Amino acid sequence: MATKRGSPKATRLVAKVTAKGQTTIPKKVLEMLRVRTGDFLLWEIQPGGTASVRRVQPLDLDYLHALEMTLSEWAGPADEEAYRDLRLIRRGPRAVPVHGS
Repeated sequence: MATKRGSPKATRLVAKVTAKGQTTIPKKVLEMLRVRTGDFLLWEIQPGGTASVRRVQPLDLDYLHALEMTLSEWAGPADEEAYRDLRLIRRGPRAVPVHGS
């Protein structure tokens, strides 16, 4: 079914949100995503107010958690101070960090 906004292959279904912020996932969505009781869903929120959801395996969740931990490893004030004077210079196709200017 073609829609005005989006892919001709897109399936759009509506679900109402309760006062507790809960919703029932439409049966068609459960079937299309192969969601079963106990499965995990990953919500990806995009700038501009759009979201997508997909079923994930526990391995996916472990990977995402591990990735998240590595991204915050170098985010402290001490790290900012220690690496403030690093500059990138171009050497061929790769950027190489060097100390100082």
